[in-house]
Amino acid sequence: MNKSCYRSLIIFTILFTADVYGQTLNWIKVNSPPFKADHLHPFGKTLFAPTNHGLYNSVDSGITWIQAPGIVGDSSILLFSDCGLTLNAVVPIIGQLPTDVDGTLFQSDDEGKTWNNVGYHCVGCRQACAGNIIVDYGSFLDNSAWLSSDRGSTWQTIDTFSRGVWEVAVSDSLALFLSTSYQGNLDLILLSVYENTKKYLDIFDSSMFLTAIDKNIFYARTKSGFFRSTNKGINWGKISDPILIWYLRNDTIIATTKNNDLIISINDGTSWHPINNIGLPNTYFYLVKLNKELYAELPSGDIYRTTFPEISSVNNLETSKDLFSIYPNPISSSATISYSLPVSGKISIDIYDLLGRKISDLILNEFLSEGLHDIQIDTRSYTNGIYTCRFHSGWKETSEKFVVFR
Repeated sequence: MNKSCYRSLIIFTILFTADVYGQTLNWIKVNSPPFKADHLHPFGKTLFAPTNHGLYNSVDSGITWIQAPGIVGDSSILLFSDCGLTLNAVVPIIGQLPTDVDGTLFQSDDEGKTWNNVGYHCVGCRQACAGNIIVDYGSFLDNSAWLSSDRGSTWQTIDTFSRGVWEVAVSDSLALFLSTSYQGNLDLILLSVYENTKKYLDIFDSSMFLTAIDKNIFYARTKSGFFRSTNKGINWGKISDPILIWYLRNDTIIATTKNNDLIISINDGTSWHPINNIGLPNTYFYLVKLNKELYAELPSGDIYRTTFPEISSVNNLETSKDLFSIYPNPISSSATISYSLPVSGKISIDIYDLLGRKISDLILNEFLSEGLHDIQIDTRSYTNGIYTCRFHSGWKETSEKFVVFR
């Protein structure tokens, strides 16, 4: 039989839009809310601006601002939204001292049009969440933390830490805590939310700001650099010098350097490319991304906006192909998996059986250069049946079935 009869190909065409590498972003100044914003917050198609006089939002790219109904206060409101389709707001109690951190939790399921008072009075009012899980924690002088696994309806006290909680990152089932004492002693603690187990991890830096991506991957911004862990915080690898991270999804990172230069990486920090800016003052700014637009909030309260190309951009306007094939298929004892990468980056290739159980990690988060690659798979230990080969990268996820038959 002809070789092509066995070959199973999946060809994906990716249209890469304008390359952001080395190009110039043209910024324009847009209207600001009536009161100075305290950290813009994107959610859905809406740009939110917490202020000391309530919460404002814009649905027309910062042209007009309206005040959110039912959300009032005389000190800054905290927004967080890594909670599925729910936007959360912690509203400080009116009249409290600026040094206090008490507040009430509100939630919106319709992008801020209406708000529901959950009835929970938070003490720390520094919260992190993922899906239905919300963690509320106090200041570094307070060793308290609380957990809700039903979007804030009910709460339970997490076992008291020996030191105050300074930073938390939450995934769908894990919470990573950085606990510190006033003297500066540190603990890094991994909590399994549903199993209610704790594990103490090694501290690798004296200052850590944590971010969770999924149930296994955590990032830490420190004084000595930017680090990534793919095994639940047990081991960390440095991926860049100290930078401020503004956007982080999959392998794509948008950041600024200590000189306020805007840079981007689409291979998880392995390589960085500068982005030139016109019309944006060269000063510190707080950056957020809303759909295809970037917004820069300056210390003065001024807000600037620019249109940002598709994050997947890696080359000037061109068409590229991902080639992913298994030959032969069906397989008796061994086969070759061939694939083509349009850009260098980290990839993983896994094998699963028909019940969805992982059989093998052929490649696990390995950095490979662009171009054609081959890998051999030995199926002599596999029972006859149907299997799935899954390919993961920063720009593509796909799978292909193969049959073992002998």
